[in-house]
Amino acid sequence: MSHRNNRLLQYVLGVMALVMLCVVALVTATLVVQLLPGQRFHNGLPRLLLQITIAGTMAIGLGAVICALAERSLRAYERQFLSRNSDSERRMRQEPAWLAPFVSGYARSMAESSKQVEELRAELLEHEVRERICRVERDELREVIQAMRDAVIVTDAFNELVLANDSAVRLFGLDPEESLNCPIEELIDDTELVRQIQAARESSNSAARRRIEHEIEGGDKSGVYEMSLGCLCDSKRQAAGVITILHDVTREREISQMKSNFVAQASHELRTPLSSIKAYVELLHDGEACDEQSRQEYCAVIQNETDRLDCLIDNMLNISKIEAGLIQADWQEIDLSEITREVVSFLTNQAERKHITLSSKDGQLCYRATADRNLIRQAMTNLVSNAIKYTPEGGRVTVEVDLADCNRSVMVAVNDTGLGIPPQAIPRLFEKFYRIESYKRVAKGTGLGLNLVKQIVEVVHKGEVGVESEVGMGSRFWFTVPTERNET
Repeated sequence: MSHRNNRLLQYVLGVMALVMLCVVALVTATLVVQLLPGQRFHNGLPRLLLQITIAGTMAIGLGAVICALAERSLRAYERQFLSRNSDSERRMRQEPAWLAPFVSGYARSMAESSKQVEELRAELLEHEVRERICRVERDELREVIQAMRDAVIVTDAFNELVLANDSAVRLFGLDPEESLNCPIEELIDDTELVRQIQAARESSNSAARRRIEHEIEGGDKSGVYEMSLGCLCDSKRQAAGVITILHDVTREREISQMKSNFVAQASHELRTPLSSIKAYVELLHDGEACDEQSRQEYCAVIQNETDRLDCLIDNMLNISKIEAGLIQADWQEIDLSEITREVVSFLTNQAERKHITLSSKDGQLCYRATADRNLIRQAMTNLVSNAIKYTPEGGRVTVEVDLADCNRSVMVAVNDTGLGIPPQAIPRLFEKFYRIESYKRVAKGTGLGLNLVKQIVEVVHKGEVGVESEVGMGSRFWFTVPTERNET
């Protein structure tokens, strides 16, 4: 029975009970009055008025008693419902039968209402929890996207920007606030990128991912980027937007190109001395050297090319070991002045063949540092040898040793009166196999000597290396070695 029907039944039964009370009270009052025939009470009050008064008093009294009983029963059932007592049905059966409709209707109505309230409360709580979880997940996802080094752009079904992380803002110079909900073609001046975003949205295939290498020009972030584009679809599998991720692969492509160049240059540098050796060996084998002098000359060329090949292989192996962290430095206290004099003495013959004056300026002082003697000697030899190669005949090459960095380092500098170096070539001077194009005919070389110097000084000894030069005025190559070993 519904709540409305219960209330109606309660009203009908209440009216019937009130009528019955009035009838009972009237009959009882009539009987009482009949017991006193012909008498007057209270200053001649009529018999009828006395009957009504007695009947009304009894009706009111009985009504109050019944209401009190009903209220007590209703309150008892309310307490039973709230406490969910298991014996509620037993107590209901103990109440008077004529109160059952009132009490049962009231109890059922409260039960239904309470159940609805509890269900609604549970739904609201579940909805609140889900909303809170979604909010937390959305904020965490946004933080992750913002922290990504790759540029991330999200557009909607109308090709308007809805999200751009900090990397994308810097890459394209966007305004984080004013750029939102603006057409992407108005924000990014890159026709190819916009076209790829539109093509991904039109594909309407969330499983398909586009990977395209794209070069972005202009600005500080110019370079080669790998674009990953994916279509975002709604529940109806309709295109809802596109997510675009741009990963900077400029450095990877440069390294790949450097590896390719390394292989090509190494093959060329190895082939050149081998070709010379092979040619002169064939001449000797075929008896082309008719006299002793010719044989001596051929053998000298073979010896020089063999030394060149040996130097090339040694440099390549040393560079590879240093880069791989496999070099085992022999740390000891060394005197750089002494090593300087050794190198000058070793390369004097090479300098004299070009009538170059080779000297050292150390004042016979002792400049000590903790380093690997052989590696420092090799670095110094490479610098002095290069200076002799690119200094015209009659020039000068001077090696200086002095303290630097408030006596915390020893500096070795090689000065020459050679050709000098163009300013645009200086940044690449210490790269592997790099040689200035216009100087390749001046002297032979592998392009590894200066790179090896850089690896020995900076990687192994944690020092510094540099160059100062002016075209036609000579060059100054220098490096520093800490006096105490730096293990960081």
